[in-house]
Amino acid sequence: MSRRRTMAIVCLTTIAVLGQAAAAAPALAQEQLPPLDDWSLAPGHDGLGQPAMAHEALNLACGAAQTTVTVTYSDKSGVLPSAQALLAGPGGAQVEVDLPRIGGSRVVSKHQGAVTLPAAGRWTLTTTATDEQGKAEPHLHYSTLEVLDDPELACPPTAARFVTTRDQATVSWTNPPASTAVTYRVEDGRGGPSFDVPASSTSANVQTAVPEYAKRQWRVVPIAADGTEGTPSAWSNPSRRWGSGLGPSRIGAFDRYSTAASLTTTYRYFGVYDPDWPDIPPTVGTVYVATGLAHADALGAGPAAAAAGGPVLLTPPAGLPEAVRSTIDRLNPERIVVVGGKQAVSDTVLGELAPLSPRVERLAGTDRYGTAAAIALDEFRPEDGQSTPIVFVADGIGFADALSGGAVAAAMGAPLLLTAPGALPAATATALAALRPSKIVVLGGEAAVGRAVADQLAAHTAAPVQRVAGADRYDTSAKIAQEFVPSAETIYLATGASFADALAAVPVAGLHRAPLLLSRRECLPRPVQLEMSRLGPVQDPWIVGGTAALSEQMANGLVCS
Repeated sequence: MSRRRTMAIVCLTTIAVLGQAAAAAPALAQEQLPPLDDWSLAPGHDGLGQPAMAHEALNLACGAAQTTVTVTYSDKSGVLPSAQALLAGPGGAQVEVDLPRIGGSRVVSKHQGAVTLPAAGRWTLTTTATDEQGKAEPHLHYSTLEVLDDPELACPPTAARFVTTRDQATVSWTNPPASTAVTYRVEDGRGGPSFDVPASSTSANVQTAVPEYAKRQWRVVPIAADGTEGTPSAWSNPSRRWGSGLGPSRIGAFDRYSTAASLTTTYRYFGVYDPDWPDIPPTVGTVYVATGLAHADALGAGPAAAAAGGPVLLTPPAGLPEAVRSTIDRLNPERIVVVGGKQAVSDTVLGELAPLSPRVERLAGTDRYGTAAAIALDEFRPEDGQSTPIVFVADGIGFADALSGGAVAAAMGAPLLLTAPGALPAATATALAALRPSKIVVLGGEAAVGRAVADQLAAHTAAPVQRVAGADRYDTSAKIAQEFVPSAETIYLATGASFADALAAVPVAGLHRAPLLLSRRECLPRPVQLEMSRLGPVQDPWIVGGTAALSEQMANGLVCS
């Protein structure tokens, strides 16, 4: 018959909770009382160690102060105890806390538990351990813990947000108890205008300045009478309006220039601080600007823009649209690269871009192949003796294969070069010689990039030239995704009938490591639908362009027969 003994090991920690505001409290020295000498040790027991508090200074925020108690029990007999804590506070208040075992060995048991102090005052902590073998020598300790009582602004409101109409959102929150804030400032996570509402308010309607389907985030900041800012609420979860069926968000504006500008809001809030990505600075490296009237110059710009951490924006040849100017001003780029010659983007546009960045440059070749080569060498030229892991090559006459492949190239940090269907242009061959690719991937079938071109490309790489092609542009876009995108958190869908929307989507999709799939206006091509099924449910599917480009029936999941 085993003997059962209960040991009550008493360690006293005095916690002083002060009813005054301060920015920080000094750490106070701990004083240890001598151990009692009239206790006998059971064989094998070393005793219960001094409780360690997680804080030496703590603020009583939101009506409660939280800390952690850790205690270690040494027992060479191999029988480990359970442990508990009892906190006795003002007015006879008591808080019981279990201290679960969080680690140790056969002879050492470490226990830890979170402790919440519900009121200001003086609290005494008693820890107790119980086992079946005996009792350890008690050690009496005490220390003081400064707990500051500053409820006025330390307690953040809770925030939530949902879109109610095309251009209005409702932000709602719960005011903390005992708050002395006189106003709450509602802040837009995209850097839009903030505004103040009375402290009695618990909701506000805000006007959005971005397209209907763009994601938004909000937070609420308490403001004291002297202007002091309190602890803000957490940013609300991004939300968006959903269709049915495929459930994508649509981003599209009244023209291609505004749509390209709006696309910058779908990647980690280009140019605006995002609390979910705190390491991304509120600026972009390089913005590429290309004509919106033709596709050739900008096909190679998408992967380069992604590599430089920026978007591709479109402009008419003669003047910069206001939507593009304001977007570049918000993005605050370190560099602006205009692609193509003066007929594509005039010097007038360069002059309008000059105040928006310290560096504005033009990259252009004698033709579309030379321009793509210049872009690739500007961004991807390897160091001496190094090689480029992979280069994508697409038809420069059409646009569809280069757009779907461009998003994959952007995700892989690879350049995209252009070729004529029947022969490899000299500018492309020169760029390949400088890039020294370890692998070359041809996008599209032999009607787009002929067999003779593939043979010429083979001379620029040691590995076999890979070709990815489908029965048509839609099937090719699906096969490109299947080959290079094993999984994705988001997808981008754009029309395969015209280039503008997809052109601007290439770097954004690439930065998201997402495929860019092409669709018919009225229905979803079967190969694309099957590829989306393979990828499975995604968090943020995006339709790029308005209903004139991709219909609501397609968005609702109508598959082409």
